[in-house]
Parts: sequence; structure tokens; C-alpha cells
Amino acid sequence: GSVLADMQAWWALLTEDGMLAGHDYDFTHPGVMAAVTEFAEKNSLRVRITQDYIPSWYIYRKEPQKLIKRFFDQAEIDNQV
Repeated sequence: GSVLADMQAWWALLTEDGMLAGHDYDFTHPGVMAAVTEFAEKNSLRVRITQDYIPSWYIYRKEPQKLIKRFFDQAEIDNQV
């Protein structure tokens, strides 16, 4: 789908310390959830989810030594995939 294609295209452009992020990570957007999960599993990556009303997701290209919250002030839920 288009979400997965977008993720693959942007991933190739990220620097080593880059982050890929998006929104609508909930059951009313199953295509987003499926694409993010598929991408993460295929690349052995961890998906992090915000606790917003409609959660956002983010994936670090390279996991930082110490977790850096760049965009989100609220607590997060780790979703190990």
C-alpha cells in the first residue's frame, strides 16, 4: 500500500540518527497499523507509540543509547515488534 511505499522511500533518505514518524496509529486506521508493523518486522525495528487520543508512531533508524523524545512530551508505550 501507499503507507508502506512512503515509509520505504523516506527510510532510504534518513541519516543514521534519523527518525521516521507518522500519525493515525489506531484501529480506525488498520492500513497504517499494518504497514508500520510490517515495515518494523521486516527490518527488525522497534515501533514506539504515543499516548495521544489518536496515537502517532515513530521508529528510530538506529536505536539511541539513551532514549531521546524529540517530538512527543507525553509518555510513550514501547511496542516491541
